[in-house]
Amino acid sequence: MSGQIRGKIECFLNEGNGNNNAQAFFKSLYDFFVSHPNMTLVARNAGSGKPAANIGYYDAADAFGNNCWAVFKMLATAAGGGPRDFDYYVLIQHATASTFGTTPGNPGLIIGSNGSSSGTVGIATAIGVGGDGNPWKGAGATLGANTKGTPVWGAPVGGSQVHVFPRSDNGGGTHSANRENCAYLFEQYAFTANVKYRAHIIADDDSIVVATDDSDDNTYGLTYVGPYTLRQGLAVPFPLVMLSSGNSVLPFGVNTNYGPIAGNTPAEGGVVHRDNNIGVRSVFMDRLDSIVNSTTIQPNRVFPTPEFDEFPVPIYLNESPHAGFMGQVEFIREVANIATHDTSSDKKRMVVGIATLATVKVTIPWDGATTPKSGITRQGIDFVRAGP
Repeated sequence: MSGQIRGKIECFLNEGNGNNNAQAFFKSLYDFFVSHPNMTLVARNAGSGKPAANIGYYDAADAFGNNCWAVFKMLATAAGGGPRDFDYYVLIQHATASTFGTTPGNPGLIIGSNGSSSGTVGIATAIGVGGDGNPWKGAGATLGANTKGTPVWGAPVGGSQVHVFPRSDNGGGTHSANRENCAYLFEQYAFTANVKYRAHIIADDDSIVVATDDSDDNTYGLTYVGPYTLRQGLAVPFPLVMLSSGNSVLPFGVNTNYGPIAGNTPAEGGVVHRDNNIGVRSVFMDRLDSIVNSTTIQPNRVFPTPEFDEFPVPIYLNESPHAGFMGQVEFIREVANIATHDTSSDKKRMVVGIATLATVKVTIPWDGATTPKSGITRQGIDFVRAGP
């Protein structure tokens, strides 16, 4: 983790139906990424039938259209004292019901399909190995009218390989030919009237976390993309992980593979093997269940005033014959027996999960000021603060 922590939190989406909510979420996500000082806009398409300059909400004259998408580069941070000496690239894409990946979003899939009867937003991430480091294979000189390549991602110019998340876009995966599959960031039934959604987007110069609450009913899903702290003695050239519960609610499932070979479940993700020739493989997480998930040990009553313990998220590469502990994610942490939307005393960490108190949840960085669930605008609340 490095750099200041930035966020667009409390994005409250109440736009009439799930399609509109998804488009508004995409717009908020785009605005956050395009304004992030460590992210560079690489390519964009305004969507079906839309002029290249369109980047607005669905109810604006310059609205993003169906199958709009954008690609960003997250710049390496090693020169600035961060943990990454490599860039990684992020694709985000929005589609209305059952059309994900149609023109101009082609080729594109979301958890292995064109979506369901929902408004959706998907995410994919890629790392180029060698050469100029750029794995994006799209074309077009006009920003807003760019096109995807086939495959979407590939080895950089002068390079040798590409690592793509989710895992199904890599060697041996169902989508390794076109590398077009995405994980869920957002999914909501498209045509139900007056459905709500709440979302929080947070990043430093290395890590991205998106927490979303379908129906605004205190039940969150979460996606994390970023580096992790390596196990002592392990050398990995690209220590990056995606861990996404998609449209399924927290907690993360122990002994659940995130990033299946088929790429057709909401549990998406992957982690890069030590050997570049093996590349991205499925990842799963575990926890000290008897300690983390305990109503008698949480909060920790050894302290004079009891405090809740926050535990890093341990990750394992888990795809035969390659399996083993890789390290742990610290930008997000697990906690238990505490209410969703509770915060640390300084409001720099906030709890997301399900409504049931005695369950494992996840803490995410927060702005140090905002009361959770107080936001009432789709644009949300923007903040910048010093890390961690």
